[in-house]
Amino acid sequence: MILTGLRFAHPTGCSGRGPPERRGVSMTGSGERRWWQRRARRRAVLKGSAALSVGAGVAAFLAACAGGGGKPQGAATAVGGPGQQAGAATVQPRRGGTLNYRINADPPSLNLWTEFTYIVGNSVAPVYNQLLQLDPLDESKVIGDLAKSWEYVNPEKTEIIFKLQDAPITFHDGKPFTAEDVKATYEWLREPPKNTPSPRTTAARNIQAIEIPDAKTVKFKLKQPQASFLSAICNHHYAMGAKHIIAQTGGLLDAQQQPIGTGPFVFKNYRRNNVIDLERNRSYWRQDRPYLDAFTVFIVQEDTTALTNFLAGQLHILRLRISDVARVEKELGPRGAVVVTPSLSRVALIPNGTRPPFNDVRMREALSAAIDRDEFNQIVDEGRGFKGSYNNPKGPWGMPESELAKFTGYSGKADLQKAKQLMAAAGYENGYKGRMPVRQDFEQNAVTLQAQLKKAGFDFTLEVEKSAVLTQRANSTDFDVLCHTWATPFDDPDDSFAEMLIHPDRAGRNWAKIIIPEVDRLFDLQRAEFDPAKRKQLVLECDRAALAQYPNIVVVYDPQIQASYTTVKNYKPHVSLYTNQRFEEVWLERG
Repeated sequence: MILTGLRFAHPTGCSGRGPPERRGVSMTGSGERRWWQRRARRRAVLKGSAALSVGAGVAAFLAACAGGGGKPQGAATAVGGPGQQAGAATVQPRRGGTLNYRINADPPSLNLWTEFTYIVGNSVAPVYNQLLQLDPLDESKVIGDLAKSWEYVNPEKTEIIFKLQDAPITFHDGKPFTAEDVKATYEWLREPPKNTPSPRTTAARNIQAIEIPDAKTVKFKLKQPQASFLSAICNHHYAMGAKHIIAQTGGLLDAQQQPIGTGPFVFKNYRRNNVIDLERNRSYWRQDRPYLDAFTVFIVQEDTTALTNFLAGQLHILRLRISDVARVEKELGPRGAVVVTPSLSRVALIPNGTRPPFNDVRMREALSAAIDRDEFNQIVDEGRGFKGSYNNPKGPWGMPESELAKFTGYSGKADLQKAKQLMAAAGYENGYKGRMPVRQDFEQNAVTLQAQLKKAGFDFTLEVEKSAVLTQRANSTDFDVLCHTWATPFDDPDDSFAEMLIHPDRAGRNWAKIIIPEVDRLFDLQRAEFDPAKRKQLVLECDRAALAQYPNIVVVYDPQIQASYTTVKNYKPHVSLYTNQRFEEVWLERG
């Protein structure tokens, strides 16, 4: 269904007509499932437009290692369109217009503190600020946000002083922002209420104490040195909350479960299966920002429907399937561009380690042996994905492929004989039947893996769930093996290990509930090491200790592909899905 009658600056330069009539979309997914099951290979289509770059986590980490104070940069110079490939740096930004964006499912909630999925950040990150952020146009730089400067003040690098912006800042309900709000936010993040997960904010748990010398100054005292701490708090899940709302509701959202922040856009409306509306914050503390009048997020489950809407000019930016790249490049022509970047998204199988049979490492290793990663890469990513372990192999912490190949399955080819031998040794010589939940937008991955695993004797029934239900099931270990794609906010072992591998009491999402003491020990050592070379060796040791237990079986790292019209200015996709989703500096050119 086409999204008709929307009011916005049309990507091709025309104005939208008529009232904002927004209708729900019927989304069954059955057609796409049949298409996926039929298709074993896709054409290789990624060519000249790919703008590959790695480095968000790399340079952010190096900035953190430098340990110096932060001097916030001025507003970014306006540059060209998608991926900064078009336009000149002298173009004057224009105010006005509505940017239309798409997510593929309803967010489980609008709470950035308690949800892990990027869908939440893509929906409401523009409502908030953070203490620090990654530069929207240069993700190698940590820059100020609500903090104008910061510095380590002791040799051990366990004490950091943040100076807040001089400008008066208010929340969207009119209450002033002060250092008290920083303290209330980070106290909540470091110790959330019982049974309330906060999976994306593990760095906050390293804070021992928070002091407020005055209304514009905050001092963090860390439990131990943490090389990545500054870059760790740059993702949108460190959204700044309000002390008075935390006191009223016990969390980030207000009594109506709506987001209230200090950010460039104000939350106006959410209609499930339809749309989320944000409007320009006319009292925003940064002068002349944002440029956009509004930011609208359409909830369109079907990829084919979203693609039709995008090509009709009714969405400005769209994440693409690889199979759609050639068509989009052809139909957009000079009006837009497709940008391909490495991603921090890993397709993985997560076995339930709390009960038989996957509390037995032999059965977990059998899963890994049964997966043909090379075939999966060709079917799902047309060969554009890449093999890796728990850290991005294209980043500074990745394990060399030659060493990775020593672990069962990670060479790329399935070893069905070894898989069957391991299953027999564990008492499952006649095979195993189980349940494999998967989030609806990852179903294609599960279909492919289901077929591969069946060749070794694993017979899994797929259970396709919406995001909120899948999250509940994962948190309660209501699965035998979970098929999931997990991404981390930044490229650093503090994030990847802390998400899925360290002790479940400390990890954000150790859904397998598998405890590996050596991983915890090495994790703590690498976290406190500021020398990059020494830290890399500790990271590799930790990687090896985890890989040997197969607690989280990585299949492939997906590429990230986005298309946008050249009328969208000052927007550059980051490697992470959890940064640069605020659209504060983005503006729309009109013809």
